[in-house]
Amino acid sequence: MTYEHLWQSEFTNTAVFSILVQSHNQLSEEVLGVISRIEIVSINLKDVFFGSYIEPLNAISRFTAKKIRRLLKEDLGPKFSESQRRELEDKLEYPSTDSLTDIAARAVSSIAPDLQQHVAELIVRYELESFCDSLYVNAGMQEFMRELKKRNKRCVLLSDIHLSKSHLSYVLNRKAVTCFDAIYAGADLGADKSSEALFRSLLLGENVPPQSVLHIGTDQANDFHVPSRLGLNTVLIADPLLKAKKKVRATYCDMSAANPYWRGMHVIGSTIPPQSGDFYYDYGFSFFGPVFCTYILGALEIVQKYGIRDIYFLAREGKFFQQLFELLAPDFFRDIPRSHYVYLSRRSVALASIHEGLTFEKAIILPFDNPKQQGLYSILQAFGLPWEEFVEKAAYYGLPDIRKPLWGHEDMAILRAFCSDAEFTRRVIELSAPYRGLVEKYLTQEGFFGKAHVAFVDVGWLATIQKLVGDACGKRNDYPHVYGLYMGFREAASHRFDPEKNTLFGLLCDNRVPEPQFDGPFHFLQVFEQAARAFHPTATGFVEDPVTGAITPTFKSESAPDRLIELRQDPVIRELQQGVIDFTLQFRSIIKSTAYTFSDIKPFVGTLMERHLVFPTAEEADRIMNLKHSEDFGTDNVMDWTGNRTRGLRSILKPRTLWRNIRGSYWPAGTAGSAGAHLLQYLLRVRDLLKS
Repeated sequence: MTYEHLWQSEFTNTAVFSILVQSHNQLSEEVLGVISRIEIVSINLKDVFFGSYIEPLNAISRFTAKKIRRLLKEDLGPKFSESQRRELEDKLEYPSTDSLTDIAARAVSSIAPDLQQHVAELIVRYELESFCDSLYVNAGMQEFMRELKKRNKRCVLLSDIHLSKSHLSYVLNRKAVTCFDAIYAGADLGADKSSEALFRSLLLGENVPPQSVLHIGTDQANDFHVPSRLGLNTVLIADPLLKAKKKVRATYCDMSAANPYWRGMHVIGSTIPPQSGDFYYDYGFSFFGPVFCTYILGALEIVQKYGIRDIYFLAREGKFFQQLFELLAPDFFRDIPRSHYVYLSRRSVALASIHEGLTFEKAIILPFDNPKQQGLYSILQAFGLPWEEFVEKAAYYGLPDIRKPLWGHEDMAILRAFCSDAEFTRRVIELSAPYRGLVEKYLTQEGFFGKAHVAFVDVGWLATIQKLVGDACGKRNDYPHVYGLYMGFREAASHRFDPEKNTLFGLLCDNRVPEPQFDGPFHFLQVFEQAARAFHPTATGFVEDPVTGAITPTFKSESAPDRLIELRQDPVIRELQQGVIDFTLQFRSIIKSTAYTFSDIKPFVGTLMERHLVFPTAEEADRIMNLKHSEDFGTDNVMDWTGNRTRGLRSILKPRTLWRNIRGSYWPAGTAGSAGAHLLQYLLRVRDLLKS
């Protein structure tokens, strides 16, 4: 809405107009309608052109002070006492009329003269980096600026924060912003907008009459009344949503300063969720994004701590984790570690792991609690053994039906006897030996051997692939120490790892450290595999090119029944993963600004996982149970959770039926949630806590 009014100013009696808009989206339509009367457009740096993930502004300075304090402790510790570091931090308070250079000089005035310049330069550099990382261009502003340029309007940036013109030029260069013709900085004048000095500087610098200037801002006093008194035209963005967002972010910042638990909420609450209208994209952004980014942040910190130079991302979830790692890694390393995506799966490595025979202990590596397991048939298939050869042998040991599920002690005794059969063992060794050679060649091709240590990155749980690779090749003298950096880890009696060659981390959840607040993923492990899966089929083995000698993976057929279902689900998974990627881009900026660590944000993410996996809403349970993917258990099974859903009031009125469905569910809390039985979700959680 445009208002014409007459202001008596020291320049002239000028007819001045002001425009009131409710959001950035209205700028272009309103301003371009009157732009013919304007020569110069003045735009506020903060809140108009740029938004900030961190509020208020002085919070960025507080984070900078903590970075400096940490650096002094790590690099210059002997030269600074704790009290000196705290004193330096306290001095880094940024009044709006002081320049960053002056603030840095004042902060170091009491430290040793030979260190003053070095520390002052660090303060300026860290502050500028944090400020740049906290900024994003507000929606629609780039397009608006292009329209102004098309009309040959001169655009100037106006700022009354603590950054000088040279500092602001650095910020614009870092953000790849090239649309401004001039910069006017209050820090160069020792003045802010409330004193009129900044606007006078603009008018004198541009040498134009005030009525030819249009100033755009968000503060009624400083961006409307002050410039109007000088005869400038004004646009006031009175966006209640913008004010609310700034207040919420400032509140999260205050909460995180008072209690470290809220640092995760500070990160998540500072992001800008796109209004996509797509459930899976939004769920990826709001849930899987925080969980996966926190996990990768933890992996990055361990890689940095142990100086690991080679990271192997395991098929298939590793493909997506590698993508997230490569988005975040440049902010942690000057020399980024080498990342390798390797087609190591249970199916592709299992046969090589039994080159000394398939013992009972190795056979039970596979999860026998899987309701779809088909006994010995599943075992032989999972290890790449020709099951047809062993039908008679199985019958001899009491398994006339090789597909009979194996349950209980009696079946385990039969399996133990079968695996101990000498003839069976000779045949297994005969089949495994040449394939083990292929796996060794593949790992050699990928630069695995000969390193002091490497890392495996995968969604995890039992670390089965790390176990199988170790069984296949772990006796080699050049086998590296493998750090398993898993989202979650569950120690199992059937998985014995050589501590000289293996270190295992369950970064978000680990049953070796009973922490109920972090056990959310154990309530529904499979959903993370689904959310992170690659779009290629399951890797089933390796073959060698007879000409080049290159080792390449083989895959499950694209026409396999479970693969066809996966292909139909691909568009949904792409939407979900795009939500994660978009969250990651914002997460990266916020983490760089705040310097929060994995341990800072993990506690709140634990709560987030509990909320979504232990107490899902009916819609969440319904949508997530629609997801399907291939289940690698030696057969063409589909991981299909639709049968676990329970709908409607009728199901709640039949408690026995409901309880039977819950007990047989992959995701009991989701089954209860889909029925709207939220009280039952609480009871299930209490039962789990009592059992633990």
